[in-house]
Amino acid sequence: MTGVVDGSGRALLRVRLRHPTSNVETEVDAWVDTGFTGELVVPQSQIAAIGLPLGPSIRAGLADGSEVELETYTCQLEWFGAWQSIEIIANTGQYPLLGVGYFSATICTSTTARGRWCFPHRLSTSVMLTRAGLIESFGLMR
Repeated sequence: MTGVVDGSGRALLRVRLRHPTSNVETEVDAWVDTGFTGELVVPQSQIAAIGLPLGPSIRAGLADGSEVELETYTCQLEWFGAWQSIEIIANTGQYPLLGVGYFSATICTSTTARGRWCFPHRLSTSVMLTRAGLIESFGLMR
């Protein structure tokens, strides 16, 4: 899996999503958000575009310590060539957010000197990706 760093310094990874029953697919450029401990948040407009079904609601803790109840949507995510069933959260932002929940057990390496990086394979043991590790590994500070 290969990603890019955009002009604003955001690490982006293109991922494929699929409707769980109709198999309608879409690709999205997800912003790698190492401050987000969940898995995936997708703009409501992209969720509606492929008609994802409503899933169960969940309680989530916010950075200010408060808790909110969020609706989830059921979909499939292609991760290292395999489709996985997941529940995603909707947002009103421009980019999907890919959190560190999906980077557990993943090795991240730089593939070129600047602006491109990849996730070549998964590990059998858990690895925590931190903001400092992402910046150090990929030279994202400019």
